[in-house]
Amino acid sequence: MKNAALLLFLSKRYEGFPMTIVEAYATDLPVIAGDLGSMAMLVRNRQTGLLFEPGSVEDLVRKIEWAWEHEKEVAAMGEIARETFEGRYTAGRNYEMLMAIYEQAKERRRRRSGRGRHG
Repeated sequence: MKNAALLLFLSKRYEGFPMTIVEAYATDLPVIAGDLGSMAMLVRNRQTGLLFEPGSVEDLVRKIEWAWEHEKEVAAMGEIARETFEGRYTAGRNYEMLMAIYEQAKERRRRRSGRGRHG
């Protein structure tokens, strides 16, 4: 991936959480993916990559041609992809998010326990 200009993520199926896209982001690599399911949630069109109409070879070709003709824009998308990785997908960031979820769960339990005794 480190030597690629972009990643083509071609899937006709709904993917749960395609780690390949996250791995691409880690290497400053923008992604061209179908506008489908979680791929459409992970790839922000014209920010971290390009989305094409699922099943449309013509639209995919248009996106690839655009990418080859707009090298600077694609490089900028790669920078945003890396920023996205750093902000959402590193081990440290995931640990922080998990700890925040645990704290929220503990706080909710405290509130429920408090109401049960007084209510």
